Amino acid sequence: MLVGAPSALASPPASADSAATNTQADQCPAVFGDRQVRAHNGTARRGQLDWIEEDESGVTIVHANERWDDPFRLSIRGVRLVRVDSRAAVFELSAQVATQVRCRAGLYALGVDDGVSRRTRILALLKHGVLVEHRGRLAFIAPSTVASPRWLVAWRMPGEIQAGSGGSPGYQSGRIGSVTY
Repeated sequence: MLVGAPSALASPPASADSAATNTQADQCPAVFGDRQVRAHNGTARRGQLDWIEEDESGVTIVHANERWDDPFRLSIRGVRLVRVDSRAAVFELSAQVATQVRCRAGLYALGVDDGVSRRTRILALLKHGVLVEHRGRLAFIAPSTVASPRWLVAWRMPGEIQAGSGGSPGYQSGRIGSVTY
């Protein structure tokens, strides 16, 4: 999977087939968030996540968040990833958690920008799992039978490079100056 533009990181809505067998995320906002949460998550993701490439050698992530490092393996009590494809990640909500939050237990089709809990949001759907931000850190959710991929995580400095009228390059007001020769 190669994702170049931040807007391309958004997943299409779940297919009609998955909608017929899975409950959509908006049917359980206590766990998966509502439209406002998804809009906030999308804005945050587009401001931090620049590019993801997944191939046979692993997953490359380019981002602008100083706190992000290699994703750690994450499991969330009562919410289990069943499967993932290019359209949706299907999570199972346990009966115990569903009762606590007054939602229906069962399968939910989630996409990029949905929450998986209050402090976990989906950043990208990968081949065998889901890249999420959990409490400000990158994490990976996958079925227990799936090994974590090799991660190459690259941070880019926020700011712009501007052509200057000469002088030494330097960082000023969120911008990097340049030298003209």
